[in-house]
Amino acid sequence: MNVRIEYPAEFLAAVYWEDAVMFNCYRIRCEMVTGTKDHREQNIALERLKFVVFSQLHNSVFIDAREKAAIKRLENAGLRTIPLPEQPVDQIVGMMLYSKLDAVMEGRLLMSQAHLSSDLGENVIYSHSEHETLGPLNQKGWWNESDPACSDNRSGGKVVSISERLTWQSIDLDWSVEEDNTDKNVITLFKKDDKE
Repeated sequence: MNVRIEYPAEFLAAVYWEDAVMFNCYRIRCEMVTGTKDHREQNIALERLKFVVFSQLHNSVFIDAREKAAIKRLENAGLRTIPLPEQPVDQIVGMMLYSKLDAVMEGRLLMSQAHLSSDLGENVIYSHSEHETLGPLNQKGWWNESDPACSDNRSGGKVVSISERLTWQSIDLDWSVEEDNTDKNVITLFKKDDKE
């Protein structure tokens, strides 16, 4: 039995537009259908959605990926940039969210619609669904990959990281259940005259 669920979220992010950084409040309402009967996997899928919204996109700057010099300046200032294939208008941000959130849930929850509005967009609601083309977001990019990254950029400006790329496993949001083998030691005792 498939169950329809909705999840509303609000987050703050900035947009880089015409050489200016403008702060914005976004509201998204995700309509989903369960794609598995496994409640644990449904919960992990929802936690993945929350991670992308609140840990990756919140407090970031949406920017056109072609603005290379601006991206470098913003990252050198310590700001996390989210490059998009076009100018970061609400319609493009909404399509990105629909695509990325559906990808990270890997079929455990399926996005049927995403509704996005923002303060800068004067609260006009943009709705995206599986029945429409995602225009520039149909091309291959981080927005249609299932990992948690919201950028193809591996560096963080002045910050040099030697850690591995962020994965769902590294933040305990992968699907597999691994056994804890830390306390399982095997001790073998031999008598003095026993042979191996």
